[in-house]
Formats: sequence, C-alpha cells, structure tokens
Amino acid sequence: MSSLSEKIEALIRPSIEAMGFELVQLRLMDGNKSRLLQIMAERPEGGMTVEDCAAISNQVSAILDVEDAIPDAYRLEVSSPGIDRPLTREKDYNHYKGHLAKVETALPSTDGAASPASSTGSTRGGWCSSSTGKKYSCPTATFNRPSWC
Repeated sequence: MSSLSEKIEALIRPSIEAMGFELVQLRLMDGNKSRLLQIMAERPEGGMTVEDCAAISNQVSAILDVEDAIPDAYRLEVSSPGIDRPLTREKDYNHYKGHLAKVETALPSTDGAASPASSTGSTRGGWCSSSTGKKYSCPTATFNRPSWC
C-alpha cells in the first residue's frame, strides 16, 4: 500500500499539471494540532506568482475535500520552490549543472567529503564533486533533502 503522501500526489498532480504547472515537491508533515501539507510548484519555464499559488491552493483544497483524502485537520501551504529550491527532479540537477548545492547523503562518501558539493548534472548513478574538487559517487537515492547553497 502506498503512503498517504503518494495517494495525495496521485490525486492532485493531474490537476496541477492541467493548470500549466509542475509539481516540484509535496510534503505531508505532522504538527502539534494538525498536519501541514506543503506543495511546491512552478511553471515549466520557471516562475510563480501569488495568484498562481492561490489558484493551486483553491484547486487542491477542492479535490482533497471531495476525496476526503486527509482524515484529520490539516493546513495547506502552496509556494514556489524559491531561491533555496529543493532538488527533487532529474531536470533540476541538469538545469543547474555546475552550481553549488548543499548535499547531505544517507551514506558516507568514500573520501569523507562534506557538503557543499557541485552537481555534475544528472546524478542518477553519477558523480558529484566536493568542495575540495574530488569527485565521488552520489546517487540521488541517497540524498537527504538536497538544496542549493
């Protein structure tokens, strides 16, 4: 069985894409009194306005209410990825190839290199170079919430 986050994503992704946006990240976090559903989206060419966020929020709220997808109270937060954008898609790595990124891996690097590191493009089974210039293997599956510096 898939997680609640995966079910929510399957419900809302088609509508977000039909509106002309790409879903960058969806996070469902438990809070003290309610859950927080955080959605990051942007236009394929980049950019996002406050009006875009409001339109996505209204659409997602309607879908989640009709489907009763989240059993408890929740708060919805819609935003652009912003300047500290998370690296969630292969296209993010390719688009910002060579830029400095903060990368923490679940597995230790072979040379003990710490973040920040520079992306060498798609890291699907690929390489990153550390701040010391040494390259090391860093498949994206081992990343813990990578983002740009």
